Order: sequence, then C-alpha cells, then structure tokens
Amino acid sequence: MIPILIATHGGLAKAYFETAELLTGSIKNVYTIGLFHEDSIDEFAHNVEKIITENEHLLIFVDILGGSPCISVAKNIQKGVDCECIVGVNLPLFLEALTSRDSAQSASQLKETILEFKDESILDLKKL
Repeated sequence: MIPILIATHGGLAKAYFETAELLTGSIKNVYTIGLFHEDSIDEFAHNVEKIITENEHLLIFVDILGGSPCISVAKNIQKGVDCECIVGVNLPLFLEALTSRDSAQSASQLKETILEFKDESILDLKKL
C-alpha cells in the first residue's frame, strides 16, 4: 500500500482525512500535517521531512503552489528523495488516491492515475 501525506495550511489536511474516513471507513498509512499561524515554518519543514524520509514511495498532496507546505516538499524533492507530489489537493482526488493505491505499483503510477482523474474532480453542475 502506497503511503500518502497531505500537507496543507491550517486544518485542511486533517479535515480531508476525517471526511474521507467518514465516507470510506478506517484509513491506514495516511499522514496529515497542517501549518498554523503559531507554528514555526522551520519546525513544520522538519516534520514534513521526517515523514518523507520515513516512508518510501510516498505520494504527497499539498494545497497551494508556492505555499510553505509546497516549498517544504519541494526542498525534499530537490534532494532526490523518493516521493511524488500533487499540488492542489481536493477531496475527490484524495478519495481516488485512497481507492487506487492498492493497485498501483509505485507512487509515480498512482500520481499518474490521479492526474488522469483530475479533470473529473471539478465540474460545472449546470453542464451535467
């Protein structure tokens, strides 16, 4: 099973996890981390790095391109750490990752599955 990390601003990561658990039942091997106003960015980055280095073939979701969670992950990717990252997490993408990760052979393959699904995750209800 491919491990997943959701790194966001505030409580968004935890909210995605709790909502997904409400819909799917107990979820294993998923980590969440949120950056709050009172947090040290350096400590947050250290905690992200720890999760990344302790989990091989990790798929990571971050909320905003260029935000501190994204930069923290990008610094690890620049070091050559074995992980994949998708910017712009939403609940349908996270749920797709959860349901597809058992059949994926690698985090890279899971990332590609999610990226193929992304256009189906945001729709105009009036056009359906």
